Amino acid sequence: MGTIAKQSVKGTIVTYLGVAVGFITTFFVLTRFLSTEEIGLARVLIDAATLFIGLAQLGTNASIIRFFPYFKSEDNANHGFFFWTIVIPFIGFTVFSVVYWACSVPLAAWFGEKSPLFVDYYYFVLPLAFFMLYQAIFETNATVLMHIVVPKAVREVVVRVGLLASYLLYAFEVVSLDGFVICLCLNYAVAALINLVYLFSLGKISLRPDWQFLRANPQLVRSYALYTGFLIVSALTSVLAPTLSSFIITAQMGLQYTGIFAIATYIAVMVSIPSRSLIAITQPELAQAIKDNDSRNACGTSQQ
Repeated sequence: MGTIAKQSVKGTIVTYLGVAVGFITTFFVLTRFLSTEEIGLARVLIDAATLFIGLAQLGTNASIIRFFPYFKSEDNANHGFFFWTIVIPFIGFTVFSVVYWACSVPLAAWFGEKSPLFVDYYYFVLPLAFFMLYQAIFETNATVLMHIVVPKAVREVVVRVGLLASYLLYAFEVVSLDGFVICLCLNYAVAALINLVYLFSLGKISLRPDWQFLRANPQLVRSYALYTGFLIVSALTSVLAPTLSSFIITAQMGLQYTGIFAIATYIAVMVSIPSRSLIAITQPELAQAIKDNDSRNACGTSQQ
């Protein structure tokens, strides 16, 4: 069994473990201990953070997969590639944080009537988005190194167990609603930290930028900039579309309906589970084949 098949099968198994935890959380904890408004608050905070990082990452997740083959080196320093995958999203996060702050008044007016609870926790989206952003970035770095199982376990199992623990702490009044939202943020902070530690354990990354390599490859820098610019534009549709429904429901109908929507959509997500692992592990191989102009291996990878 090849690397793609092994990683895909392991990834799918891990994902189904996460689904089992999510099933218990959704149908035995949320529906019993939390109100639909509280469920809706958690959903819209995560959706808002997801939309935020979709723009703030400046296309880095896709760029990592597309351009890593051009930076890969035998000494495992990879010409400082990891350094740029940290810095570029941070620049995007800073810019869009200012935009998010500037939009606080009109957004508060939009959500205020039907969902005042979201307005109360409006600024918690920023730390939540920051940790979710770097959890995703570190996971993608592991993916291009052909190690998807541990980061996927973090995303599918560790995060969901953390969410379950947060819900239970709030349900049994160990923490207040403020404490619950803080636990939500810390859950993704722990996930990002685990992914970072795992990346360093692989011994294939370096935090030192290689300026000489960039100066010697100006065409690569231009290609990266153009590709990233295209991804920022495409993110407006690819990221906005999946999260738009919950925003409209929250603003026009209230968090109670968002909570019902969150439970209903969880069932639909289960259908796409096998394909997600396969896509995650094949993309780096396809990127390498594109770089080598190897159409035979590209076709073979897609068939695996």
